[in-house]
Amino acid sequence: LEERLRFASMEPPFRKAGTRFRVARVFNVFGPGQHEQFLVPTILRQLRLGPHVTLGELHHARDYVYLDDVVSGILKILEVRGAGFELFNLGSGHSADVAAILKILESHLRFEIRVTSDSDRGRPEEPTAEVANISKIRGLGW
Repeated sequence: LEERLRFASMEPPFRKAGTRFRVARVFNVFGPGQHEQFLVPTILRQLRLGPHVTLGELHHARDYVYLDDVVSGILKILEVRGAGFELFNLGSGHSADVAAILKILESHLRFEIRVTSDSDRGRPEEPTAEVANISKIRGLGW
């Protein structure tokens, strides 16, 4: 809510000045070149050593979006005309927890992944679920 209010307060000055300002709020991107500290590269790095992975919290759900989709979304946002501030969420519109990501990987890799959950790797301060409301960008034909 705080973030929405902060962004909403930005709109009037931009509209009054006749200035166009767009923000892409990008959710959890995955794809080529992603830093190894993120979930999918972490799993794949560990799987190179065998079918066992050690991860933190397994039930936190995130909205994952592929890099190419983020690029196409940003290009759509750049086409928006008119003055003022606008915020667009870029995500899939669905959330998946770590267990679901592991099942997807298992189906592609064709072997069972054994998982150990290590509470020291968890992030208890993070929300348990996030999902992007992508209705606004869908309205642009994305």
